[in-house]
Amino acid sequence: MNFEVTLHDQGAEELHARRAELAGLCAQLADTQREVSALRVRIARFERRFFAEVGRLYVELDELRARLAEKSARQQPRDPQRQAAARRSRMRAETSAGDYAKHQRAPAPPGEKPLVATGLRKLYRGIAAQIHPDRARDEASRAYQTQLMAELNEAFALGERRRMEDILESWKKHAARRRQSALAAELARLEQALRRAAEQLAALRAQRRRLEFSDMFLLMRQVEEAAGEGRDLLAELAEELRARILACRAELG
Repeated sequence: MNFEVTLHDQGAEELHARRAELAGLCAQLADTQREVSALRVRIARFERRFFAEVGRLYVELDELRARLAEKSARQQPRDPQRQAAARRSRMRAETSAGDYAKHQRAPAPPGEKPLVATGLRKLYRGIAAQIHPDRARDEASRAYQTQLMAELNEAFALGERRRMEDILESWKKHAARRRQSALAAELARLEQALRRAAEQLAALRAQRRRLEFSDMFLLMRQVEEAAGEGRDLLAELAEELRARILACRAELG
């Protein structure tokens, strides 16, 4: 009997340790998710400003450059370098136009216009009511639900319905797993949750690194630093682009 009690106590201790480990890992995961979410929204806001102030000018300039390259290719039809340059210029112009059009169709970041339709807001409230950390039964659950809530807030802010639905599905699966009462099953679940949380944390950190080294983020930093010096870098860039556009138009005749 004592032997059985000892085994049970050891299992309970291991369960407690795994839960504490998972709670700590989920807390890191939630913090990192909040950082990535804030960074994504920050970049999205800047990207919207960038396209509004200079994106259209880039599209126009790339189109004019493509026409100039095509004009040169027509003048020298047997010059393979000019033909290749014309094709590259046209591809770049099409890419610029496509990126601009795609951005124009994208939902605005939070704070710039009414974010979401009533249906999306209703979905958000329904999910939040189920996963809110205040409904957690223990610290591990609170950490996990805090992480999910951060993901839900980001998905709602960016108007990503499918992602919100995926978050709800993840919560349902998690809730179903928590209903398992057997000690062995609970330990196995925790081990799996620990591996999954560690993988998610690594993926989030990698995503944060990619965002921090993206062209748009680096440009945003330059714009912010210039603003600290009293300069409007995007306005300067727009002025430079307008000058190039005028030069291209003059060359085209």
